[in-house]
Amino acid sequence: MLQAINDAGKAVDWWFIYKLPRDATSPTKSSSTKPSTGFEYLYFDSESKTPVARSANLLTAKEGAIYNTLMQLYPTSKNPNEGLGWIFYNDERCDDKPNDDEKGHTKGSAGL
Repeated sequence: MLQAINDAGKAVDWWFIYKLPRDATSPTKSSSTKPSTGFEYLYFDSESKTPVARSANLLTAKEGAIYNTLMQLYPTSKNPNEGLGWIFYNDERCDDKPNDDEKGHTKGSAGL
């Protein structure tokens, strides 16, 4: 059974991630928060006790909610995933024309 897995590796009902743009800074201008490299994200899930916060993980790390959740799709000896299907989507343009900056860009996945 597929389920959402949080940043800490535990099952949750849902999670929300917002990728931070490159050079984003904290609105509090805290000296302890460096500008984003473009791989950081804000995180919140159904078990969170605090407001949306910057995750300690990067999008490129082999840990965190995205990695933990999507790794369920890949078969292993412990989890053969027989009869499982999935869909991935990305609404970015596939030609050489630039994206319309006035509209959002999304990616996603769904288990079947």
